[in-house]
Parts: sequence; structure tokens; C-alpha cells
Amino acid sequence: MKKIILIFLFFLIGLSVNAVNTYYVATAANGGSDSNPGSNASPWLTFQKAANSAVAGDIVIFKDGTYYYTISTMVTLSTSGNAGAYITYKAQNKGGAILDGSSNTATYGIVLSSASYINIEGFTLQYFSHDAIVTVGGNSNSYVNIRDVHIQFCGRICTDAGANDYSIGIGGTYFHNMNHVVVERCMFNDIGRLSPAEGCSTATGTLDFDHGLYIGNCDDWVIKNNIFYNCYRGFGIQLYDSGSGTDSNISIINNTFVDGNPFHPAGHIILWTNLSNILIANNIMDGQIYYGMQLYQAEYTTSNVVITNNIEYGGNNQLIFYTTLNGVTLSNNHEATNPLFVGRSSHNYHLTSSSPARDAGYATGITTDYDQYARSGTIDIGAFEYVSGVTTYYSAAASGSATRNNCTAGQTGSSVLYTVPYGTYTSTTSQVAADNLAIADVTANKQAYANANGTCTTVVIHGNLTVGSRLLMDSHGRIQTR
Repeated sequence: MKKIILIFLFFLIGLSVNAVNTYYVATAANGGSDSNPGSNASPWLTFQKAANSAVAGDIVIFKDGTYYYTISTMVTLSTSGNAGAYITYKAQNKGGAILDGSSNTATYGIVLSSASYINIEGFTLQYFSHDAIVTVGGNSNSYVNIRDVHIQFCGRICTDAGANDYSIGIGGTYFHNMNHVVVERCMFNDIGRLSPAEGCSTATGTLDFDHGLYIGNCDDWVIKNNIFYNCYRGFGIQLYDSGSGTDSNISIINNTFVDGNPFHPAGHIILWTNLSNILIANNIMDGQIYYGMQLYQAEYTTSNVVITNNIEYGGNNQLIFYTTLNGVTLSNNHEATNPLFVGRSSHNYHLTSSSPARDAGYATGITTDYDQYARSGTIDIGAFEYVSGVTTYYSAAASGSATRNNCTAGQTGSSVLYTVPYGTYTSTTSQVAADNLAIADVTANKQAYANANGTCTTVVIHGNLTVGSRLLMDSHGRIQTR
């Protein structure tokens, strides 16, 4: 009888360890408070509260809204899941939960500090001064999935390229000693510090340190179905390690890169480390000043690097710039080949029916695309699989002004413009439907944005004349007020 009871107790313990709790986070305007229990009806307010509370197997859902952060680090993840029970942090709707650094007031977005078995899904991260997602140096972070994340307008600050801790690059992500990672269906755009042409007088030297994905001394990565555009201050992807580290077992497949670095021979991808077992296949590289990518081997060793079935277009119409090609196999790449996007200027990188990317891919085993449409047969090159009869509409840019209304008594708030960039929302129904999503975003979030980013000015009163009153001149040139 005792044995039966013990077995039953162990069974109950096993259930509790593997139980899944679902928690919720919401903005203050939508009832979020860290004193709440984190339920759907009474959600938490901050990402850090969720990170301090979640354990293996838990799911944390962030409701729609813009979460403004003014502290140095938005959240540090230091609790791990396990192989059978990842901890998942996700937006309730893709792109609906916007994690905002309040015009570069916050330095870092998500910091991984000895956190493994983590899912990060569906967020938009924007306006952080340093990195949207970053690892802490020396710590091990493994088994991390980053899916459906949009990183934009990060690292857009004025600073010297070699100043202090900014010398290693800023803006998108920085990952070091991080293994077993999947990055898929993500978008990276407008990454990196300001140039002299953008009014940054302190910027010196070349601006080529700031990347979408910065990867060093990592193993077992799959980077698939992602979009990179306007990565002008560095590259979409850099594999780099300044020491004896090696990037190994990494697949960069079916990504679309557009308008890369205008200052450097490596337009979109740069390989600048020891390399082992690297596959770069089915990518589109469009709109760079010289080459689509660079392989640098001067002091590094390279083995089993396969570069195949990629499309390159623009610049000098050559795919790769290299010193040597030891340990590299190049095959079936298409240089000087226009991929024929549906709307390149509007960042609609779906393929037209006559695109040479159709049915031209290398068999990687990938089964879906950026939109999660199925890939079958000989797959297409790039992040999108051509689907006959399906049109995806991207929202036009939308903006609206609001006046800060949370100043103290005797102060007046400034007017602030809130903008939703082009392509933030999509619809397969109509252009109007896509645009309405962006307009709804502006309506819902412009006031909170103004309150977080606007300024407060004290109203000055001089005798009977109040600044801001209507001023009139009488016939003798004397000031009158009304």
C-alpha cells in the first residue's frame, strides 16, 4: 500500500513539474500591473516581472499595445526551461505587442543571461539605442528560438563607430557562445548608428559595425525565411570572432536581403571567422554597392562551406568577394539576375509569376515560407514562396500627432508625431484592410507615445501677461491681451 502511495505522489510531482501556466502582460492603459496575478483578466505590466515569474513550460502572452521602456535594460532573461518544456514569451498577435525603447532612452531590449530553452515570438522591438536582443558575454545561452520578430530603428544614435562599448556594433542583435538556435520569419530593417549625412558630426571612420544578426563562436544555427532591408551601417548577417572561435553547423537559407551596406564590399553577409559546415543557399541579395557577400580567410580556416542557388542583383553583379576560396564550394548561383519582386520600392518582396527565383531552390528540407505558406517540390529562392492567386497587401505608413497630457500642474505638454512605418501590417483581403490596421495602431498608441516621449514646459506668467495669451497691438503700439 505504501509503495502505491509513493508511486502516486511521484506521479503528482511529475505533473506539477511539467504543468504549463499561461500568464498575461498588458500595458497600463489596458490594466497591466505587476501587483496583479498575471491572469488574462489581471495581467502583469512589465516583461521583467514575467521573466522573474515564469518557469519551465510556462507561456507568457503579451497583449496588443506599445510597451515603453526608459530603463537601461528592458528585460534580463536568466531562468531556463528544459528540453521538454521551453519557456515561451510571445505576442498575442504577431506585431501587436510593440516593445519600444522610448526614442533610445532604453539601451537594451532582451538580454539573455544564462537562459536556455527559450521561445521569443511575435514581438516588434524598436528604438533601443544599443541592441534589441543580446547575450551577456561569457554566459552560455542555448536552445533559443526567435520567430516572427520584427527589429527596426535600433541603434539609430549619433556616436563614434569606435566609441566605448559601441565598437563591436549595435542595433539589431549580438549573440556570442550561443548554440542550437533557430531564427525564422523575422524582419530586420533600418539598423545602425547615424552618419554625418544624417547630422551626426561625431561619427568618424566607416560605419560598418551594426548588423541585423551578429553571430560569434556559435554552433548549430538555422536562419531561414527572414527579411533584411536598409541595413546600411553594417550587414544583414555577420559571422565573426576575433579570437580562435569557430562558427559551425550554420544554415543561412531562404532569406531575402535588399539594399545593403553602401560603403563596404560585403553588401549583405560577411564571413569573418573560422568556419565549419556552413550552408548558404536559396538567398536573394539585391541592392548593394559591390558584392552580395564577403568571405575573409586571411587568418582563418574554412572547411565545408557550401554556397549554392543564391540570386544576386545590383552593385557590380557579383555574388562573393574573397581572398581565397579554400574549403568552399560554389554552385548554381545566379549573378546579375533581377528577382522581380512584386513591389521592391514598397518593400513587398513577394515574387511575381515570372520571377527567376521560382522553382530554382536547393533542397534544404524547408517546408514553409515567411508567410507560413507551404513549400513543395522544387522550392523557390528567397523568403517567399510564390502562391498563385494570393496577394499580400502591406500597410502604408500612417501617422498622427498627440499632445503630452500627463505633465504636472503649471506645465504644458509638447505635440509629438507617432508613426507606423510602411509594411508594419499585412492583409490578404485588401489594401484598405492593411491600411486600417496601421491607422488603428496610430489611434490606439499615439497618446501613450506622446506621454512617454513628449516634453513638459513650465508656463511663465509675467504680471498680467501670460505666455501663450493672444497678443494685440493698440493704435499706439501698446500690447493688449485677450
